[in-house]
Amino acid sequence: MKYLIATLLSTLTIISCSTFELQPVCRHKVQLHKTLIDEYTNLPSRVAYGIKGNLYHVQLQVYIDGQWRYIVQYPETVTVMVGAQDKNFNVIEYTSIEDARRRGWM
Repeated sequence: MKYLIATLLSTLTIISCSTFELQPVCRHKVQLHKTLIDEYTNLPSRVAYGIKGNLYHVQLQVYIDGQWRYIVQYPETVTVMVGAQDKNFNVIEYTSIEDARRRGWM
């Protein structure tokens, strides 16, 4: 009976792990976006920090043609592009990524 339970639990663990999809959270996306922007452009960037819904949220901006523009990511890829501010995101403050890390936002 112990072997049957152990086998069943192992099988459930394997099935649940194989169907689990890890969704990156905003602070991880910002770090990826910053890395890609720095690698391929010379554009200044900053982190927008605020509240989305009832959670703290961050989103990267780059300075293009005299305007701060939000960076978004195509779903399921690492491709980033200029896009819109995330829905329901109320910005409290803008800062550098280094300062955001120091403050514990990242």
